[in-house]
Amino acid sequence: MYRVVVPLFLFVLILAFSSDPAQSGIVVTVDKSAQRLTVVVDGADRYQWPVSTGRWGYSTPNGSYRPQRLERKWFSRKYDWSPMPYSIFFDGGYAIHGSYEVSRLGRPASHGCIRLSPSNASVLFALVKGRTDDTRIVVDCNGYRKDKDAELKQMAVFVLKAKEGPFFVPPPATGIFHDVPASDPFAPWIEELFRRGVVAGCGTPGGPNYCPDDPVLRDQMAVFLLRTLEGAAYVPPACSGIFDDVECPGLFTDFIEELSARAIAAGCGGANYCPRDPTTRGQMAPFLVKTFGLQLYGP
Repeated sequence: MYRVVVPLFLFVLILAFSSDPAQSGIVVTVDKSAQRLTVVVDGADRYQWPVSTGRWGYSTPNGSYRPQRLERKWFSRKYDWSPMPYSIFFDGGYAIHGSYEVSRLGRPASHGCIRLSPSNASVLFALVKGRTDDTRIVVDCNGYRKDKDAELKQMAVFVLKAKEGPFFVPPPATGIFHDVPASDPFAPWIEELFRRGVVAGCGTPGGPNYCPDDPVLRDQMAVFLLRTLEGAAYVPPACSGIFDDVECPGLFTDFIEELSARAIAAGCGGANYCPRDPTTRGQMAPFLVKTFGLQLYGP
């Protein structure tokens, strides 16, 4: 059983929410499954444009990036000196840039770069030019996939971004858990939760381990949320036994009932909570919004 001191996602979800509607920064999100680029500026949803990412045989890299350099006029030395106006390079030779093949926008057609219409590329270029330090480019392959189980490694990012804001970056990892090396991109987030006293590990042989790929169960989720919000010393009121399938007293019961009392999570049907069911990403979204008082980007 996953052991929590008191008792981890797109990275893209938290980049779509903010606890402060005036949060500064530019977030450029590219959804390769939808072939859409979305721009959020200072907490407000500003633009949505069709793009072309890498076609069959060519790959547009997934990940979270900062702009590396901007070139108003550029030509591809690799592909017949093709024009790449308003290029924003984010990963070596990969860039978001204008393309005159506008009829192909909305479907994969590039050699790996992210193509926009020249007019839209010009707008984005001007927007980012003076704000490269607080611009983030997020490229995702499968969209949010709300039916996928939230994993323990993702949960660390979810709750810390929700608590601290979308541009929070934890200190570098040192390698606390044997199954999460310091080089793992999730390690800084997991170790930050450990330092805050929210998690301890999963107690498997050869530890200390974190079991980063395990799903977040509904009982664990209650503790993740409340301990991150309130701090490691937080103790909820004693349980009264409101759910038939959650033993009172129990390891997670006080947290589960407090989550219910705050109208953050209800049961799973009847008088049950289904504490050992995995929590999907789709379910996690409203839990995060309600727990941390997040606001959707928009007018």
